[in-house]
Amino acid sequence: MTQRTDVLGWELERDGRVAVVREDGHVESEDADFADFLRQRLAEPITVHRRGPGRVVPESSEGAILLRPGDGRYVAARVRALAGFSREVKILRIVWDQ
Repeated sequence: MTQRTDVLGWELERDGRVAVVREDGHVESEDADFADFLRQRLAEPITVHRRGPGRVVPESSEGAILLRPGDGRYVAARVRALAGFSREVKILRIVWDQ
């Protein structure tokens, strides 16, 4: 029996341009500039705090972890940070690949 594997992705929008970022870090978009922008952002480490990803705040740095590309939860944290803090990217919906 073959086990089916679903891959989670986020459909993102920026200035009317759309792309899908999969949980494995793969970026798909018809807009090469937006895809390049996302690939650059997905190469940056991010610090995650108990209250969510973002900048280091001295009072809340306890328990913070630094995630890098390749870490299990990195892509989800990076997408959330792009959509939450910068406001330049919007999450339109969750998509599933099979």
